Order: sequence, then structure tokens, then C-alpha cells
Amino acid sequence: MPQQLWANESESFGEQVKEGGGPEDIREYLQQLSAACRHIDTGEDIPAELQTSEYFNTRATLSFRLPLLSRVFNDVVAEQQAAAEIATYIVVFDSDTNQCTQKFAYDPTDRDLALADYQRLSRSLDQVRYETLILNSSSDSILRVTHPRFFPEAS
Repeated sequence: MPQQLWANESESFGEQVKEGGGPEDIREYLQQLSAACRHIDTGEDIPAELQTSEYFNTRATLSFRLPLLSRVFNDVVAEQQAAAEIATYIVVFDSDTNQCTQKFAYDPTDRDLALADYQRLSRSLDQVRYETLILNSSSDSILRVTHPRFFPEAS
């Protein structure tokens, strides 16, 4: 969970930050979060000096986001135990509004239709504004864990 939390946080600031660039205060926050995650992984208490960045409070990283991620993960594990076949999903994300605007689910037997719809959407939507993804998963709940950036309303 801590590694996923760090990945979600770093990706939420954009590719430049994720790759070590961006503003100093954000890089410092991610360094502190990385150290805090190591403590969580080993079951140790997180020293206060590792939580001096204002982002720990404003983003509620450890008080809200980590427990939410854990809860969603546990829900997914429970759902996965009763999992059906792998379905195909198409997700359309509007970068301007930071929202998932469309999500389509296809049965495993409809993969050709899913691919055709994906190609149609990719060609017809503004590629600067919209991100169109085609994903395979046993549930859309799992997509919320593996691709949280595209489902901000779930946070």
C-alpha cells in the first residue's frame, strides 16, 4: 500500500515531478513521503520530522488517502475472490475537468467491438484534452486502484 500511495501522489503532480523535476516543495514532500512509506512498510512509527511538508495536511496523505487506498484494496481483494472473467474497459478522461467522462465495459467475447470503439473514440476526441484508455480487468473497482488518476471522484 505505501508504494502505491507514493506512486499515486507522485503521478498526481504530473510526469515532470514523477521523474524528479518540478517545484522544490513538491520534491521535498515526495522525499518525505518516501521515507514515511519505508517506516510504514517495516511497521515503525513515522517520525514527526518526516511529515513537515504542508502537503501531508492539505492532501491528508496519511490520515485519509492511505486508509482509503487500503479500504479500496481490501474491497478489491474480496471482490477478486469471487471474480468473473476478465472484461475489457474503455475509459475516457477529460484533462480539463479532471474527470472520467465515460466508461464502457465489454464482455470477454466482445473484445473486437471494444477495440473498434477504442479506435473510433481515439480518432474522434481531442487528444490534447481527452485521454482514452483500453484496459482489461476483472472489475472496474480494480481499475480505481490501479489507475486512480482517472477516477478522482472515487477519492
